[in-house]
Amino acid sequence: MAIDFNISVENTGTVTQTGMQVLDDLQAFASPMRVVSVTRPKITGFDWSGGVAAGFDGLRITSTLSGDVHLAAGQTGTKSFTVLIDPAAGYPTQDNVALATSNLIVDGVSGAVDIPPLPPADVRVVKLANTETALLGGTVGYPLTFANMNQSIETGLNFVESLQEGLSFAPGSARYDGVDTLQPTIRYRLLEWQNVTLGPQQKVTITFDARVTGGDGNLTNTAYVLDPAQNIISNRAEATVTRRPEAVFDCGDVIGKVYDDRNMNGYQDGPTS
Repeated sequence: MAIDFNISVENTGTVTQTGMQVLDDLQAFASPMRVVSVTRPKITGFDWSGGVAAGFDGLRITSTLSGDVHLAAGQTGTKSFTVLIDPAAGYPTQDNVALATSNLIVDGVSGAVDIPPLPPADVRVVKLANTETALLGGTVGYPLTFANMNQSIETGLNFVESLQEGLSFAPGSARYDGVDTLQPTIRYRLLEWQNVTLGPQQKVTITFDARVTGGDGNLTNTAYVLDPAQNIISNRAEATVTRRPEAVFDCGDVIGKVYDDRNMNGYQDGPTS
């Protein structure tokens, strides 16, 4: 999950503050989550002979400024950066607290930034079939795309494909982002790719083949995503293939002779004089 922070420091006094520093302990607010990465802060409004602190990550290095930084009376300095966090262990309940210090304000002044609520999981599913019609015994290929629409990391997901009666999964045909090592778990007519993790706005493509084993008319499959509590958190994506009648198995020929059974005895009698 990516969170954008904009932290402002305003000098409301009448003298220039020198030796300015803004400290931000990101792990203190992120707990129990894990901080994955932090972008380089963008600093505006300050006067300095230094710049942005090298290596700021909010963990080992919490100082965002370096060198002799000044903030004139009545001026506002701002720093902005983005934090990528992994909410798999839970979501924080505390604010992000930054501490501003200077040569004159040794103990510092703190300010808190509210953390936005975790957005509900949102995964978009797109499903297609590689043909519109199929014959009995034929094979249909299905490409599926699962896209995380949020900036958060989604864990413990189940990708589900529901096959209609008349279609059977071709064993070993599944490809997960082009790799065949993650085959689905099969439960009756359900194919499940279990315990999947999707990064922020990550997209995964799955392909598989199904054989036409029966059924009549339209054969429709449905794909969707379940969260760890088995709630559906995606749209239901469908793909329909029409099964065409097959000349040998579906269309039989009647071979014989038509005659007029006048005496209703069930036989074709010879000519009568």
